[in-house]
Amino acid sequence: MEFEVGITIPLSKVQKRVTEATRVSSRTFGRILKAGENVETGVTMALSTLHKLRPKVYTKSILDNFDEAVLRRIFHNFYFTEKQ
Repeated sequence: MEFEVGITIPLSKVQKRVTEATRVSSRTFGRILKAGENVETGVTMALSTLHKLRPKVYTKSILDNFDEAVLRRIFHNFYFTEKQ
């Protein structure tokens, strides 16, 4: 804790202290400041969140001809054995 060790970053360097305390990069901190200025001047109406790009999850898998034939055979066998 800072109160035990003492002040390592001078109080005059506010941006550096904030980035170290919040563990946010200085570039991100600058973007947040710029967005806040845009809201104050009326350029934008509200702050927007930064969206993290996530890999797209595919719910349907792509089957080749062999896999389709295997599934077809399984379904047909189930139909004939269960009579449903």
